Amino acid sequence: MIATEPTTSKKTRIAVIAIATLMIVSTGALFIGMALSSNNQGRIEEILLAERNAKLARLDELLFEFGEELNALAAETTERHFETFASFRPEVRSFVADNVNVMQVRILREGTGDPLNDISDENSILYLGWLANGTVFDSSFDIENPQDADAWRTTTGLRFPTRASQQFIDGFKIGMVGRRGGTSTGARLCTDGTFAEPDRDCPSIVEGMRIGEVREITIPFQLAYGESAFGNIPAMSPLRFIVMRVPFVQEPEPSDELFNLYMELHGQ
Repeated sequence: MIATEPTTSKKTRIAVIAIATLMIVSTGALFIGMALSSNNQGRIEEILLAERNAKLARLDELLFEFGEELNALAAETTERHFETFASFRPEVRSFVADNVNVMQVRILREGTGDPLNDISDENSILYLGWLANGTVFDSSFDIENPQDADAWRTTTGLRFPTRASQQFIDGFKIGMVGRRGGTSTGARLCTDGTFAEPDRDCPSIVEGMRIGEVREITIPFQLAYGESAFGNIPAMSPLRFIVMRVPFVQEPEPSDELFNLYMELHGQ
């Protein structure tokens, strides 16, 4: 017999309806919650993106200001030293690598004041370095296109001076100070390229550079990068430099704000 009336009790039907209603309400609440959460998340992301863009804009401002400071210093360096330093560019020419067995120092322009006794951060130099074949691998000249091997020949400006540093190759330090290691305690460099030892003196010594002095320093590969290649410098390459010592220039450093902001946005 087919039933014509509900076989469940009224209480059961009410409970089922209540459960169904609750499920509908709960589902609706869930979707509403998800929508609100999604909207909140989107808003949070908008806020974070706006904050990052503001920081990027501020970083651009700080970098521009720092770049202007560097440019101003480079312009001052050019005004004071370019004409003198640039006059020695014709000294850059090829040389016979096999003939470079010892340090060679040639004074191109006398300086004034006390000779340099130690490599230290409070000394500034301009320099131009090249290989035996005449290829310039680095210089203080402000070169717009470093890939152009002859760009240094026509440039009309200088970068800001480089600090003397213990990180220089041995031959460069020796050539500047006239002592092994670039320190006042190192053995004296003799004009014949040898070093004074406790049991022998130099007939003539190479003194440290003076302010305004320009010298040509030729370095055997053993006192340069040795048997290893370095950048565009082949292994076992003797090097030659024109170096000019200039009055100390305090290199600008980025502000704490610039440094911290850069590290926050781009640091590892």
